[in-house]
Amino acid sequence: MIKVYQSYLIKSFWKILVYVTLSFFSLIIILNIFEELTFFKDTDIHPGYPFLLTFLTSPSIVYETFPFIFFIATQFLFLKLMDNEELDIFKK
Repeated sequence: MIKVYQSYLIKSFWKILVYVTLSFFSLIIILNIFEELTFFKDTDIHPGYPFLLTFLTSPSIVYETFPFIFFIATQFLFLKLMDNEELDIFKK
């Protein structure tokens, strides 16, 4: 049986993890679009092709950087717990 404080920690962590993952995903899409557009600037292709390649490769880049994303989300969780002084409450 999961206790109330454990449930709170799990929900807080998942919420922060989703926010960090979405922010990384948006940054990856923006940077990858610029990279694809500069790569295909001298070729005669359909304009949607770089965007298609961006959306196809972005999930694999997020997968490769997920340990870093996990680490950042953990740091944000601890910062949130320290700012709200909840770590002292959990100790007691």
